[in-house]
This record gives sequence, C-alpha cells and structure tokens, in this order.
Amino acid sequence: MIGNNGYIGRNPGDSSVLVARQVYQPTGVQTSFTFSTGYDQGYFEVYLNGAKQISGIDYSATDSLTFSFTTPPQGGDVVEAVAYKAFNATLPTDAPGNFTVGGDLLVLGDTEITGVSTGFISAVGIQSEGIQVGTGITTINFVGSGNTFSVDGTTVNVTIEPASGVGTAIKYDNNVKSPFSYIDAQTYVTQNIVLDTNNAGTSDSYIVVQEPRMVVQPGVAVTVGLGKTLVTDLYQLGDL
Repeated sequence: MIGNNGYIGRNPGDSSVLVARQVYQPTGVQTSFTFSTGYDQGYFEVYLNGAKQISGIDYSATDSLTFSFTTPPQGGDVVEAVAYKAFNATLPTDAPGNFTVGGDLLVLGDTEITGVSTGFISAVGIQSEGIQVGTGITTINFVGSGNTFSVDGTTVNVTIEPASGVGTAIKYDNNVKSPFSYIDAQTYVTQNIVLDTNNAGTSDSYIVVQEPRMVVQPGVAVTVGLGKTLVTDLYQLGDL
C-alpha cells in the first residue's frame, strides 16, 4: 500500500520490531505454557521440534500470557514460542540503558526519580555551623518576625532584620568585633504604634528606647497599653 510518507508498507523511520523468544523442554506431558514477557494477539508463533504450529488448530493463545496445545507435547520435545513486539521509536515507554536527550525535555505527567546526579547543576550549598544541609530536607522555614523573603523572577531575596539590642557593634580593622558599640543620638517615630500585649510581651514589661532621645513626629500617636512602661531619657512630641 502506498501512502506512508512515500514508503510501501511501514515507514522504517517510525518503528522497529523487537522479537521475544522463549524455549521450553517439558520433562513429561504438559499442555499449558506461560510466555514470560507476554504477547500481542496476531503477533505470536509457536514451534514444536522446529515445526510451526497453527493457531486455533494445534494450539490456542488468547490471554496474551499463556498458550495451550491441543495435543500435549511429550517429554523430550522442544517447544519454542516467538512474539513480535512493535516498538515506535517516537514514543518510547522504557529505556533500560542510558538515555540521552539532545534538546529540551518536556514532561506533561508525573515523574518518579529514584536517583539523581546533580553534578551538572550550579547550586548554592546550605550549611549550618559547617554541617551540610540537604539530604532529606524538603523545606526551609524562616522563623521570627525579622526574617522575610520575596521572590523576584528566579531569585529569592532573604531579608534578615538585625536583632534589637543596645547599640551597633564597632569592629577592629580586621573585621573582628570590638568591645565598643554605638547608638544614634535620637530615633524617630513616624507611624502610629500601640505598645500592648500583642507586640510587647504577654506579661507586664518595660519598653526601652535605646537611643537617648525619641522624637514623635506630628500627627503620630504612641499608645502604651495596660501593664507596659515606656522608658527613655527624653521625649520630644511633635514640634516641641
């Protein structure tokens, strides 16, 4: 038949045929045999002592796995079963050896991976106190209100706000922390804030402003909740 891209019959570029064979040597009377790799109806042949058997007369094969002789072979006979399996090179379902993709690989369904080599991936290693973090880890959780992250395209920006404390450390020329620190002369309150048990501890507490002078700008309210005491050296409210 003409019409398969200029070829008569099967286009040799579309597929090839895999042949599966299995030989049996029964030691006694045996009627039924199992073909371990399975077979497709119409693509299966059986031979007895080299003679091709006729399907439906000499044997029957209907379940794609077993076949049975009409007259059982005897001990010393040799049975050979042959299955022809069509393999479409454009739609592979299994690759028992190495598999190389020359271009992009698009997977539309689920992918199950039992072993991954990441030698080709340029990646950033994560360590905690010198110990590599990675094996079995699926989630990185940033804990605390000072830790935030945002996604910018393919980049994740992690922002870690400095912990509150008295002053900013002063370092030596070799970048080693010295015993000195400094604080700014004053700090500004530019937004309304309520100092209560929601953000200043659940029990009675002192709220300390580490800078000597706190400037509350005009129109801004600082509310000190019940059980809270605000401690600072000097207040400046508005333009006063």
